[in-house]
Amino acid sequence: MQIACVDPTEAGSWINEQVARDVSRQLGLGRITQFDKETKTWLVTFDNGDTDEYTYIEILGAKQLFKDNKNREEGAVIVSIVSAVKRAKPRRTQTEIIASYEDYFNTAMNQLVDNGNDPNKAELSKKQCAAVLTLGFGKYEKASPTVAELREKLKNKIQEPVALVRSQNRFWTTWTALHDLMTARRHQTSMGE
Repeated sequence: MQIACVDPTEAGSWINEQVARDVSRQLGLGRITQFDKETKTWLVTFDNGDTDEYTYIEILGAKQLFKDNKNREEGAVIVSIVSAVKRAKPRRTQTEIIASYEDYFNTAMNQLVDNGNDPNKAELSKKQCAAVLTLGFGKYEKASPTVAELREKLKNKIQEPVALVRSQNRFWTTWTALHDLMTARRHQTSMGE
């Protein structure tokens, strides 16, 4: 598998490298903390505690911005503002992020139905967990916490005993439809044997 112009070994070797971002024309410093082979993104944790996911092009820009400003302190005015602004990561809106969750939601729901509603057994990714929490339960969730934290949040949400809520959210209506469909298919298969 090739990620843009780097192989997974090189992509993983960037963990712990310092990067920078443009925060209102001031320098924001951080480190690459994780590489996700599935989504082909790097997780960056900034000195102020923020975390963000970067694509290949975005991480190259963040690495270059750090290189251009490596002798400057957090919050300093960026040296080459023209080049920094060109490379600054465009921020997606919450609406854009939620819209991008649709495919993750659909695959996650199939995996959950197949694995007894257990996010760990279904091996859901961070984005799949975030998508189910956001679209299924109506609670916006970024994919930035660890996969274990997101799986635990999702597991707890699924196990909530509130019956009224179950009939009023997308998670349970989708789950019921998929479960009924799979049950009907199993029944047809067993009748055909």
